[in-house]
Amino acid sequence: MVHIVLLVLKIIGILLACIVGVVLLLLLAALFVPVRYRLRVARTEGEGAPPAVVYAKVSWLLHFINILVRYPAEVTVRARLGLITVFRIPQKEKKAKKEKPEKKNKAQEAQEPEKQSEQTREQKKEQEKQSVFETSTPQESGVALQTASTDMDSGETPADGPPPETEADEAAGGRPGILGRIRRIVRQIRKFFQNIQYTIGKLCDKIKNTLQNIEYYRKLLESDAFRQSFALCREELAWIFRKLKPRRLEADLIVGMADPAATGQVLAVYGMLYPMIGGNVRVVGDFDSEKRRIEGELYLCGRVNGYTFVRAALRIYCSKEVRKLIKMFQKEAE
Repeated sequence: MVHIVLLVLKIIGILLACIVGVVLLLLLAALFVPVRYRLRVARTEGEGAPPAVVYAKVSWLLHFINILVRYPAEVTVRARLGLITVFRIPQKEKKAKKEKPEKKNKAQEAQEPEKQSEQTREQKKEQEKQSVFETSTPQESGVALQTASTDMDSGETPADGPPPETEADEAAGGRPGILGRIRRIVRQIRKFFQNIQYTIGKLCDKIKNTLQNIEYYRKLLESDAFRQSFALCREELAWIFRKLKPRRLEADLIVGMADPAATGQVLAVYGMLYPMIGGNVRVVGDFDSEKRRIEGELYLCGRVNGYTFVRAALRIYCSKEVRKLIKMFQKEAE
């Protein structure tokens, strides 16, 4: 019995170890296996030519997960998991099967005339009922009018008439009613001014609280904790952008504007950016073109992994100055 229990525990332990190993393997793959991207854009001038030819692909884990985007003609987006297409735009149209008309039996064909005759009989009966109802309605309306006229001749007053005046108002000549109205008007005026005083006081309190918050945040922005936290975040963002920068960038462009001066300005900007983009980007000016002309090819590729973002997030979260700044913001929110 003990041997069986130990064997079961051994199997359970092996299964748990396999599950933990798979989870750790997936976590390490998500952190250190890079996501690769590639982009190719080409443009040519001419009648009937598309605005641009675009080919973009993003893949991960030896193309196990890949997303493809293509243009022209129509935008095509496809996402695959291994060899299975998970998402696709536009979707492939499925050929609709032609529905065959159902064959009617001879018995059904014989019953159809009988059904049509029954339907015509029912329609005739409904028309006769409607005609009888229309002829009877004027008489009923005349009877209703006669009863209403007799009620009016009898001199009965409706129950919802105006209320009679009270005996006190008749005896006093209406003075108590006038005094009551004056009191009501005085109360309304007093309530109106009280409401104005209340709203003005509430508005002053809000302005005071707003000024206090502005002063608090001004001191917070001028504190050493904010300056150090801002410097750390700027440093980590710069590091992320360096990792996201394409590893390979090549471009051959021909640029021509309608005005030769504008073409010269474009080439001047290219000369200023040359130290950053390097010699892989080549721009040639076309000063003889009478209209705007932009042709050429652009190709770039690179990669990025999850460790880049996790490292930056951990460094920011573990900073003492950032934690102190977060507590100061939470204190103000409370």
